[in-house]
Amino acid sequence: MSITTLNHIINNFDLQARLYGKMAELARVQLENLKDRSYSACIDEVNRILAERKAIMIELIPLNEENKKLQRDVRGELRIESFSIKNLKGKIGEDELTRLKVAINVVQKFLKAIDQADRESEAIMRRNASGKAAGKTATSQQAAKAYIQAKQQGKLN
Repeated sequence: MSITTLNHIINNFDLQARLYGKMAELARVQLENLKDRSYSACIDEVNRILAERKAIMIELIPLNEENKKLQRDVRGELRIESFSIKNLKGKIGEDELTRLKVAINVVQKFLKAIDQADRESEAIMRRNASGKAAGKTATSQQAAKAYIQAKQQGKLN
């Protein structure tokens, strides 16, 4: 098997980790804004954060696609059903396996942090969008709707 291909996969995960790290930080800041400030006071900041997160997602899409292709290549070369640590063990060097585990774990850590912050943010925004907040503006409704749509698009990509 080509060590170069495996190194490309590891490097790709490292790039993804950097981007997911930025996104996790933005998700944390977004949640803090929603918790600490009135909804109408933070709407511009939330919209700015959502735009930054969307830009990061746009960067991540080709990285994910490239990684999937590289993983398919490795699966074919090694004749394994799926690209997993379990299936790669004994088929690649221990150094590469360790580097791959670390890279995947970092990505997973950031994805969990993003998911948790997004769940909390979504709950706050849904409460605001549900009409519990008296006198809410059309702008806050639009932001809640845009956030939910952005979150759903992120799940699809």
